[in-house]
Amino acid sequence: MPGFQIHIVRFDVEPADDIHPCINDAPFAAGGGSPLLAHPRASLVPKPARRNNGFVTSEDYMTWFEYMEAVCGFLYVAASIASGVVYLQVLYPSFANELTWPYFNTSTHLFIGDLCNFHLGLDSRSEVLLLASSYAVLRSPSVESMGIAMNPVYPRMLVLQASTDFEDVIQGLHANELNLGLPTQYCWVDFDKTFEMAHTSARQARCASMYHANAAVHYEAVLRNIPWAKWETSFGGPNGSFTRAIAAGVMEFPTGSAWLKAVQNAFVDWMLRWHNGWPPGVKEIIEVVDAYGFFNKLIVKSLSYLPQATGSKSTVLNSVITSDMPFARLRNYSLVRGTSRQIPDELILFNSGMVPTLVSQLWETNIGPYGAIDAVWVPVPPSLADIVHSFQGDVLTRNATVLAAVQELGYEWALPTPRAWSGGAYEFSGGNPMCDNTHRTSFVQETFGIDDMCLTSLQLSVEMDAMSVLFALVVSSQ
Repeated sequence: MPGFQIHIVRFDVEPADDIHPCINDAPFAAGGGSPLLAHPRASLVPKPARRNNGFVTSEDYMTWFEYMEAVCGFLYVAASIASGVVYLQVLYPSFANELTWPYFNTSTHLFIGDLCNFHLGLDSRSEVLLLASSYAVLRSPSVESMGIAMNPVYPRMLVLQASTDFEDVIQGLHANELNLGLPTQYCWVDFDKTFEMAHTSARQARCASMYHANAAVHYEAVLRNIPWAKWETSFGGPNGSFTRAIAAGVMEFPTGSAWLKAVQNAFVDWMLRWHNGWPPGVKEIIEVVDAYGFFNKLIVKSLSYLPQATGSKSTVLNSVITSDMPFARLRNYSLVRGTSRQIPDELILFNSGMVPTLVSQLWETNIGPYGAIDAVWVPVPPSLADIVHSFQGDVLTRNATVLAAVQELGYEWALPTPRAWSGGAYEFSGGNPMCDNTHRTSFVQETFGIDDMCLTSLQLSVEMDAMSVLFALVVSSQ
């Protein structure tokens, strides 16, 4: 037909996996004459190929380099595991304790604490060898498995034994502002020993022969280390205890106004008197270096200060200055000997408060008058400390049978009675010489102690451990 040209175009369509029906085109649907109305269109988007889960095989072989690379990888893994095992074996002895010290068990800190406490209790200055078998420590069955053994006597040893560390003493005096409660029996007011103040003439002579080098029996040692303003407020003034009992008597001497001028380097030690007014506390810490070089603080002692609930009974031996000054002031006497108002010996001894009993009369006859008795701490002789250390080392290292027996026995309590006193109808008196309310008993009474408040009469008992008993038997047989 003129004006019309027909072009026939061929479309080659790749076969699809599926034929997807679709909605007819809108123009054709509206006209209703489309030949495609009855036939769905074929999708031109191919569907993704189905996955094949089979193994992929290859016929390619590893090169020599790849083979060596794989071998080296396996060797690296094996070497890493082996080196880790060896490293753990090397560290295993150190991992057994918190300090990472090799070949020490899990209770190393307990061992160090017990060892330090043992040698400190002997006041030992020797070098402690941790790896020496003679320095081994037996754990007492009475001590908790995770606790360090502590001697309750140790704080009193530190406070009461003679000390040559005056710097430490002065720091202690500065820590307590007025220091009136020091358990000491004074001999002189001043360092020059001009103004005497012992309770009796007999004790004044004893001061001159035995205590002249003890700074603690000179009252000036306290007066030089207190804040004077607070001291004057508390004890000074025209009618103060210090003014009436001490200062006024000192001023009667020609050199009284200059009595604070002290003699330098006149003393060699400082030693207080034994008492049971307040058990002192102590806390000791040591530094331990672990395997990594770090410092670890280990508490080897921690005993709290505990004042006695019922007061002190040791004041009957020698009354403290806090009791002497008010006693003298109320009676218009001076504690300074050789003055016009010197307090009589009998009167100041009465201040001890001891009630006369059979025991106290025997005590005064054989020991001395109450109120002027010097109860002092007797330190462990260095020779005895050396013997104790050597003996314990021999028991721990030389005789396995004896060591096994000592470890098995543990602690026991004994009620000792002299053989001549047993078996008869005896009644016993005595016990604590500081108690004035004791009665006769059918048993031997307990001696004095830091915790004896004279409330009742107790039977004499002794706590014994196997090592102490063995030591006593060996020493007594020599």
